[in-house]
Amino acid sequence: MLEWTAAIDELQEVVGIAAVILVCLAAFAFGSVRTRLVAGSMLLNGVAIATFEVYLTGVGMLAATAVKAFMLLFAYAWMCWRWPHIWLIVLTSLQCMDVLLVMARVADTSILLSVNALARNFIGWLVLLTLAVATVQAKRLQLMERAQS
Repeated sequence: MLEWTAAIDELQEVVGIAAVILVCLAAFAFGSVRTRLVAGSMLLNGVAIATFEVYLTGVGMLAATAVKAFMLLFAYAWMCWRWPHIWLIVLTSLQCMDVLLVMARVADTSILLSVNALARNFIGWLVLLTLAVATVQAKRLQLMERAQS
């Protein structure tokens, strides 16, 4: 591969990181308690992924990813049980799909890593979009309550 195209390969990662940080900061600034908890979970997830990429490889990376996905699923399930909002249910469902994709890769190594990663990346963007919509909705409800008082 030509060296000048190497930056394009990393562009999607830079855009993804920037989007996560921007949506999480918006959730912390404008969101409710629920959106702030989810944003904190997303940031911890991002830090865990970065840590795994630095220190783990091979089977250890796969096991750590599975454990992280299950822990995140249980965190979202607890929040969903505590606050049964539709966006939290959607978020939990998306995280469950992510866990299934991780476990499919563990169970069947013939699944291409690139296909699995693409599907998990798509789910990650849907989770980010769900959090962004929930943040906007929380701020809109706050403004409507202020206008009615």
